[in-house]
Amino acid sequence: MTKVSRIVLSARAEQDLAAIFQRTLERWGEAQARRYAELIDGRLSVLTKVSGAGRAKPELGEGVRSIPIGAHIIFFKISGDEALVLSVRHAKRRAPTAKDFA
Repeated sequence: MTKVSRIVLSARAEQDLAAIFQRTLERWGEAQARRYAELIDGRLSVLTKVSGAGRAKPELGEGVRSIPIGAHIIFFKISGDEALVLSVRHAKRRAPTAKDFA
């Protein structure tokens, strides 16, 4: 497996992360929102360090994988030396389908 050197956020992932930050900020305050954002950033960096990180999710599309972080799940796809983050969803939300990532 190719080593990932770059993490790219899809527009959906950017929206997801902004919403997570905003909800955390409103519910638990700025310090906790920043800590959780740093935790997510740290988990994303794992994608550049661990070849084959995450669990394969073939039912969601070719190459889609997931990795948990706190109360959320990061869905991503490796393409060449990039990890494309497709979405960051709360673990209690409806499970995504292949249509969600088409």
